[in-house]
Amino acid sequence: MNRKFLVLAVIAICLTGLILGSCSSTPKFSAAMGKDWKLIDVQISGDPFSRRIRYDRDKLKAEGIDDIFILKFNSTSLNGVGARNTYSAPYTIGENLSIEVQDLNISTYEPIVRPEKLQEQEYFVYVKNIAKWTINKEKKLVLTSKAEDGNTVRLTFTLK
Repeated sequence: MNRKFLVLAVIAICLTGLILGSCSSTPKFSAAMGKDWKLIDVQISGDPFSRRIRYDRDKLKAEGIDDIFILKFNSTSLNGVGARNTYSAPYTIGENLSIEVQDLNISTYEPIVRPEKLQEQEYFVYVKNIAKWTINKEKKLVLTSKAEDGNTVRLTFTLK
């Protein structure tokens, strides 16, 4: 009886390791590439204040401004739309979900729209300062960045 129990215990431990290993695997950056990501949430953490901006994409679409705060990664560069102006920048992926964005190039000039209290220039600072990336369980792209004052910023995007 003890031998059967030991064999079952070993099998259970091995299966648990396989299941947990597959659930906690590191996302592949290729899953983020070639897709249009729309910003849905901005969280800024720091002293003395923290703030959060959530985007209701249905509301923005109804207002005719759904084509803002979009990000797309290609093999060597990222590009997108701020609050009307387009941008691009080369980037490199490092270890441990790190990312480094080089010089951000803003290529058009349009009248600025400020939906839900995020200035386009703030968004561009956040994109330039991206340091970490991940894709969460809900298949959302989450980028960790810094504001000009050094506060941590978390940008969450969903597929367009």
